[in-house]
Amino acid sequence: MVAAAFGCIYVLEGATLGGRFISQMFRKSLGVRPETGGRHDCTGAMWQAFPAAFTASVVKPCDEEEVVRAAKDTFPKSQHWMNREGDN
Repeated sequence: MVAAAFGCIYVLEGATLGGRFISQMFRKSLGVRPETGGRHDCTGAMWQAFPAAFTASVVKPCDEEEVVRAAKDTFPKSQHWMNREGDN
């Protein structure tokens, strides 16, 4: 279960880090600034902390498959979640 959680977190943290770079493009093209909702303060620090937390928690070689499977499963599930229309 911990290995699967780290697979999911890997994808979500990577997406958050990517959002930081996308927000730079928005700042240039649309004028989005931190004070208007384009704030990404902690993404770099969280991404840098991820490997240590991963290594400390996922230590068995057999966990690797579970991590990868969960990471792959996270992509379509997050896409489905983002594409929901009016679901509550």
